[in-house]
Amino acid sequence: MKKSILVTLILAGIFVVIAGIAAARMIAVANYMNSAAQYASSHLADSPQPIVGAKVINPKLKVSSDAYYGDAVEVQITRRYQSLYNLDQDFAVTYFYQPNGVGWKRIAPPENYWGAIQNTQGDAVTVIHPQRDAKLVSNLIKVIDPVIFNACAKWNCAADLKPVTITFVTDPTARRDPLTFLAPQLTGMPMSKQANDDYLSNIAAESLITLAQKIGFDSPYARAFAYREIQKQNLYADIPDIKALTDTALPRPSEVWAINADRSLFADSVALSFLNFALSKTFASEADALKALSASSSFNEWIVKAKLGDLADLESSWLQSLK
Repeated sequence: MKKSILVTLILAGIFVVIAGIAAARMIAVANYMNSAAQYASSHLADSPQPIVGAKVINPKLKVSSDAYYGDAVEVQITRRYQSLYNLDQDFAVTYFYQPNGVGWKRIAPPENYWGAIQNTQGDAVTVIHPQRDAKLVSNLIKVIDPVIFNACAKWNCAADLKPVTITFVTDPTARRDPLTFLAPQLTGMPMSKQANDDYLSNIAAESLITLAQKIGFDSPYARAFAYREIQKQNLYADIPDIKALTDTALPRPSEVWAINADRSLFADSVALSFLNFALSKTFASEADALKALSASSSFNEWIVKAKLGDLADLESSWLQSLK
């Protein structure tokens, strides 16, 4: 009896020691991770822009250390932004920190954080992405597939224009074309339903702009066709403000024909306003008018091939409509 009690006491003592070691280990790890989070909080990186037009209003809404990879600590910083629609939305960026002897230094995410590169296909879009973003990509495809389908039904897209390819990259220094985006962990992972809806919608809008420019060419007028469709499908995008145009000191629509640098919002506003007006005054096919862009070497030639009417009358009437 005494022997069994002694054994029980010894086992209990061992359990207490093990539990104490485990607790001490947990405390040490928690302190280690919290130290990284505190450093990140006091050495804030520049705020990225997760969606077009978003303006940061709280650069440090929440800072948390979520995991560790070897001696690297994952820290998530949630920022609050105001969107184009004046809605407060939260996006979280993931950073990694490693001890450097006297404190912490920020490092690139470990390779095993991202997982393997995957190729996920929808009906109208293919997305190349790291495994970590598989769930977001699945939702993105559900948004973009019908967007492209509806646009192509109107524009009579050639078969070789689909699928549209979207790529998420994990290297901030990588060269990016219009449909190559940084992984959302680097620019801001949406943290609410509204933020998520606008994030996916913004990428869908970008896909329409790229698609229109492939059918026509890189100009304000190709983008104008895309903006018309973006508005119709109610996608999140920075639409040129045609209501702000007046007839005072405006360039003629022909003068913005070849402007394409940095998506000049002024040139795009003129092009969108004129296109809306021209299409409302004729029975011209929108699909034919878009395709005529790529076959035209000048604005005048496009007006003729698109069967939009008499150029002088169109420009004069358009200017009158702005008064």
